[in-house]
Amino acid sequence: MKLHVGCGKMILDGYCNIDTHKRNGADMIHFLPDELNFIENTVEEVRCWHVVEDFTADVQRKVVLDFLRVLKPGGILHLKMPHRSNKCFWGSVYHQKAAVSGTFNALVKGCEEDNYSEPKKFSKYLLKRVNFHREPIFLYLLYGWWNELLINSHPAIMSIYEFTIWSDIFPAHECEWKLQK
Repeated sequence: MKLHVGCGKMILDGYCNIDTHKRNGADMIHFLPDELNFIENTVEEVRCWHVVEDFTADVQRKVVLDFLRVLKPGGILHLKMPHRSNKCFWGSVYHQKAAVSGTFNALVKGCEEDNYSEPKKFSKYLLKRVNFHREPIFLYLLYGWWNELLINSHPAIMSIYEFTIWSDIFPAHECEWKLQK
């Protein structure tokens, strides 16, 4: 089974599409941060794009750990959240916590910033990247593609980008992760 949590209007074939209402065609109604109504270790993949930024850091951790709970061993959590440099993030009254590439490091075994004693953790990152807006295309062609290529080439470069004026000059759109249980 695959879950698409916070599907909105993007209904995906092969997924149980979950949202807060059915008017867009969701298969199931669920309100985060409530615990998912699925048995532990039963889900292959959880896809959750641009949803968890609406919660505080503590609630984000709770939601992601609930995703971990329902995933099978080897299952994948695919998350996307607005990057902290994304100016649109700061314009929404719903957004609580923006992301940087290391936002979930404390929940992944063996990460440098592993300073929390969470008993349950993801085994590894399969993907950890910063994405830039693809539209308008002229801005992506002007600065997005080469920044994306350079920033995602090495973790040290990603950190330099995120914690210097570089990210203010060339704001990113989102952080994207694939975490494996």
